[in-house]
This record gives sequence, C-alpha cells and structure tokens, in this order.
Amino acid sequence: MKKNIFYLLCGLMGLSMLMTACEKGGDEQQPIFPVRVDALIIASNGSETHTIKPNMDWSIELSNKTDFYMMEGNNEVYNLRGTAGEQTITIYAREVVDFDEDHTCELKMTMGGQTKTIATVMVLKSNRSVSVYAAEVEDGAYVGEEDEDGNFIYAYSPSLVQSISMPYSFEAGYTSVVKVNANFDWIVETPEWIMPVEGGDANTDVELVFQINKEAYPANGTIGEIKFLDANNESKVGATVAIAFDYAANTIEAIWMEEPAYIAVADGSSWPFNENAISDYEFLSTYDVYYASQWDSETSYRISKPVKSFKAYSYAASGNFEEITGEESWLAGSSAEGLPFMYITMDDSKSTAAAAKNEVTGELEGVLVVEFEDGSFSAIYCHYNAKKQGGSTGDVQIVSDYAEMLGVTLTLLAEGDEDYSYDYAEMGVPQYRLKYTMPGGVAALSLPEGMVYPLAEWITTEGENSYMWIYMNPVGMELPAKGVLQVFSPTWETAVVIYCVYDPA
Repeated sequence: MKKNIFYLLCGLMGLSMLMTACEKGGDEQQPIFPVRVDALIIASNGSETHTIKPNMDWSIELSNKTDFYMMEGNNEVYNLRGTAGEQTITIYAREVVDFDEDHTCELKMTMGGQTKTIATVMVLKSNRSVSVYAAEVEDGAYVGEEDEDGNFIYAYSPSLVQSISMPYSFEAGYTSVVKVNANFDWIVETPEWIMPVEGGDANTDVELVFQINKEAYPANGTIGEIKFLDANNESKVGATVAIAFDYAANTIEAIWMEEPAYIAVADGSSWPFNENAISDYEFLSTYDVYYASQWDSETSYRISKPVKSFKAYSYAASGNFEEITGEESWLAGSSAEGLPFMYITMDDSKSTAAAAKNEVTGELEGVLVVEFEDGSFSAIYCHYNAKKQGGSTGDVQIVSDYAEMLGVTLTLLAEGDEDYSYDYAEMGVPQYRLKYTMPGGVAALSLPEGMVYPLAEWITTEGENSYMWIYMNPVGMELPAKGVLQVFSPTWETAVVIYCVYDPA
C-alpha cells in the first residue's frame, strides 16, 4: 500500500513539472506582434515615430533602404534590435521628389522565429504646380520701365491667370508676355500658330514671350491651349493656360487732310459693291474717303500694323465691278516698309477712271482693299470728284470740290461793287472777292502764271498756280477780316487782285 501511494505522488509531481514546462515553452513559440499600420505618412526629408510593445526580444528591418532609414546613436541603420516592453521607433525619409509614384517601405519585425510586416511607411507623390502671371497691359501697351541698359522690365499682375490674350504693337506684332514658376523642370507645348518657346528649371522664375507664327495666323476669335509639360516625363501635364487670338483693330487715320476731303469709319454693309467682286472678303473695318482733287493724294495715313498688299476695285469698261489693280488704275495704295504710314492715290487721268464715274454724283467710286501682314483686311470706299464747283469763269476759278458746302464763294467784281478799285480797273487788272463764311473753310484756286503775293500775314498759300490753296487764319483780329492777295505776271506786272474776306457766321 505504501509503495502504491509513493508511486502516485511521484506521478503527480512529474505531471505538475511537465505542465509548468509546457507553459513556459508556449510563451516562446507565440510572440505577440503589434497591430499593423497600413499607411504611416512621412514628409519628404521628414520623420515619423511608431510605438511597439513586443513580448520578447525582437528585430526590425526596412524593406526600402534607398529612401528610408533609422538611427542608432549617430549612425544611419536599416536594422534595429531590442527586448520586450514598450518602445518607440523613429523612421526617417530622405528628400524624395516624385510626381508620379508614392515611395513606400515596409517595417518587418522578427520575434520568436517569426517575421511579420508591422507597418507600411510612405512618402506621397508630389502634385505638379505651375504659377503663371501675365504682364500688365494698359491702352494696348505693356506696363513697365527700362533699366539702365535699355532693357524693358515688364510689370506683372499679382494674380495667377488661367487665360491670356495677345496685345498688338506695330513694332512686335502679336505677343503675350508671362512669368512662370513651377515646382518641376518643365517644357512648353504651344499651338501651331504660336512660335515655340523654351521651358525652365524647377522653382525658378522664367519670363516667356509668346509670339504669333506669321506663317499660320489662326481665325479671328481662336482660343488655343498652352501646356506646361514635365521635362522628365513629357506625357504628364503640369498645367494648361488658354490663349486667345483676336485680330487687332485696323486703325487708319489721316495725319493731315484739308476739308472738304475726309476719312471716316463707315458701315460697309450698305455699300453697293458687297454683292460683287469684294463679297468674298471679311473686313475687320471699313472706311469712307472723299478726295476733292489730286492734291489730296499727298495725304499720309497712320496705320496700326504693316500692310501686305493693296487691291483696287471699280466699275470697268465691261460695266461690271472688277479689280483694276495695275498701272492704269485710277485708285491705288502704297506704304512705307517698316513705317506706320500709307497713301491713297486717286488719279482721274488714268484710263480706268471713265468707267468708274457715277453719273448721278459725278464722282469716281471704287474700293481699295488693304490686306495687312496679319491676314486681316480693311476696305476703303473711295470717292473722287473732279468737277469744278462754283467760282468765276474769268482768269481765276475755284478748282477744289465742295467749296459751296464749306461756305466759300468767289466773285468777279464789277464797277460799283464793294472793294472795287478804279485804279486797278484803269490798269485792266481783274478783281475778285474770295469770301470764307465757315470756320475751317478753304478752297483751291486756279490762278494765272506768275508770283502769288499775299499782302496780309494771316493769308497764306500752298501749291502751284494751277492748284493753289488759299488759307485765311486771322487769329485775334476783328471780324470780318479783309486782306489783299496779288498775282504778279512773269514780267512783274499786276495780273490779278483778290480781296480775301474772312467772315464766319
């Protein structure tokens, strides 16, 4: 009996020892890993901490040793070891600049012979950013100033822009000036009607001047797209900016033109020629020009952009409205290369003039089509009146048109008329009165050959005897103002006396 009890006690003690041994062995085979963190975000060149509570000795290794590291003392390491208990791990990211992919790294922990990923750290890809500022424009011109070397320094709007336009200048044509700064190296893709430009480096202000491609002008109102592409991955667009093209208005104005000749903006839709030869054009602007004589053909016109060509259209001998451009065209245009000036010539001595005459008005009528270098067109409806209106039938007569409209009269004086001189009459000298009754009134006279000599400073002349303009400008004088203009013959005898009277209503 005692023997059996001894064996039983020995068995119980052995079982107890076995169970204790099993419990200790179970702890070593079942490590407790931290809960996995799927996305621990780290800034480029930054760091983040991660807290762990391992239940036994451990080690951690980084899967991405290029972009991430840990520190052990003053040393960069990619593996760390430790014992059980709460501890904080710091993971560092190098400077990472990537606009297309996130950079990731797994933290792999090993305990009790097992390895698990306990966290995934990430440096997120960067967003491409482009800042575009437009140069300021006032009254169609860029705002800025010249530096000491004569370089123009543009002033820029402080606000970012998503669209730009193309102001026009006679010197530079169509341009658009912008300042660009991007956080990546970039190149520029432009529409075919914009000249190519170079790109720039990251984080650097770059000034770009977009210019029109003169070989590929777009249609009026075209809106294109300028793309800023990643220089290292041209399939990626960092930003786009809209660019609009509108033809600059064609400004044609006379620098000097005496009434009654004039130029004025007109509504070309009412012209009788639109259904004929010039109907295929799209005119950006239309004008009326009236010439009173060939003398007006010396008028210079200021233009806003260079001219490429002129074409003249008029009624022809066939009775149809046709192009008459050529040496015998009574209507023509010319311009000075590189200068903002042009001329319109009307000459009724040309062979094409007869067919161009409007029998109702007595005027020659035609259209001068001006093509500018940018591909836009202006049309000028030209009127020329060669009739001799009003005036005397003696040695002196008015040869400029519209004299009566301007209050100009010319009278051959007879005995008993005011201003009539018996002294001149005894000498056989014809006497006339030239009277201006409207401010700005002016006329051209046909005078006998000889020397024209005004006897008053406020009377001046210009031209030749066959076409002599008479100007009256009695500033500060009591009205009516009177003065005498004499014409001396080649032998210095008095040929004609003209009493000039300025008396506007």
